[in-house]
Amino acid sequence: MPDRVARNATPHRRRSLIAVWVLRFAWIAVGSAVSFVVDDTGATRWVLAVTWTIAAVAISVPAVITLTVARITVPLAPIAVAITAIDNAAREPLALGVAAVAASAATVIVLSAEVGAAFVQASAYGAETRLLLRPPAAFGAAAVVMWVVWSALSSVAAVALAHEMVVTTTVTGVPAIAAAVFAAPRWHRLARRWLVGVPAGIVVHDPLVLNETLMMRHRDLTGVVLASADTGAADLTGPAGGTAIEITVRESTTVLIADGRNNPRGRAIHARAVLVAPTRPGWALSALSRTQPTAPMP
Repeated sequence: MPDRVARNATPHRRRSLIAVWVLRFAWIAVGSAVSFVVDDTGATRWVLAVTWTIAAVAISVPAVITLTVARITVPLAPIAVAITAIDNAAREPLALGVAAVAASAATVIVLSAEVGAAFVQASAYGAETRLLLRPPAAFGAAAVVMWVVWSALSSVAAVALAHEMVVTTTVTGVPAIAAAVFAAPRWHRLARRWLVGVPAGIVVHDPLVLNETLMMRHRDLTGVVLASADTGAADLTGPAGGTAIEITVRESTTVLIADGRNNPRGRAIHARAVLVAPTRPGWALSALSRTQPTAPMP
């Protein structure tokens, strides 16, 4: 793990590091257990090996792009274990049990806020503190549906390839590739949504909700608190569920909201308070307080 991820390690940061290492050990367990069960030297082993290796590289090199790759590939593990169990249930039940538990654990951990925080922070510049934002409900649901469709097509194509079913492999494999090309940039946008604390102030980097990065200087801030239920702040969460953070400034600031293809330049609003939804609001408040200057800015 890069030093900049571990610097000034707080309990939150330590939990992130622990989560990443547990994920790595779980992934090793998945590979070892499945390899012990599958004795095929043909396409099945190659498909499993390639998929496992791609995910292993992703979780070994924390970064924003590898977070997306890991969150796409690691959840394939329970599906792969289930398919493997259908053909080998009577042979190695213990190994299959270990693989199933490890695959489930890896899937839960890779989707956790702790792993997300560690990966996005690994790509931060200098004194940045990056805090991943929760996905908007509608966009997140669409991303899950796209993944389910893609994983189903990919799994059928992989099984068909292992059984040398050329027609089925083609019929499912081509749409799987097309779905990946279409969905990958959209999945990656979820990993590029951050609330960022820097020595000069606070930045909201959200290419999904904003047409332009929102920057607020510390000297202009009047409050960074958990949002109340009746707040009138401009909602920049997507909207996303859960607790939001309300950031207020002394004077009205211009926020350029993404407004779809019909208005590519976006929609400008003026706000003195905005809402954002980091994955761990309490952690975000603590982290942002540490980025503030010790003396007032001129």
